[in-house]
Amino acid sequence: MRGLRQRIDERLKQLGTNRSRVARRLGLSSQRFGQYVNEDHEPDLELTVKIAAALEVTVGQLLGAEPMPPPPGHDDPRAAWLEDLATTVRHLSDDEVRMLVTGLKAALQSRTGLQR
Repeated sequence: MRGLRQRIDERLKQLGTNRSRVARRLGLSSQRFGQYVNEDHEPDLELTVKIAAALEVTVGQLLGAEPMPPPPGHDDPRAAWLEDLATTVRHLSDDEVRMLVTGLKAALQSRTGLQR
């Protein structure tokens, strides 16, 4: 897990958070989380998945097998709209989400002639 510390610290900076906040979200003490970040201890698979989720990356990205994603909101100028949509969709039923997605796909197909 070489380089884990650098990847975590870089991602914390991108997300505008710190180790203590992430540790709390994971239900760990700052000291225990620091032991994982500093590679004094290796987290088990379940905790590795939770750390990756808290940092909004894949396990592959966390472990260095894949490149880290760009900072949130910097890769697509429509990121704020997508966040608003995600917030709205959380309040919809499964049927409403299905109808929304179907409608969006139909609109895109008729506009661009693309099959998605």
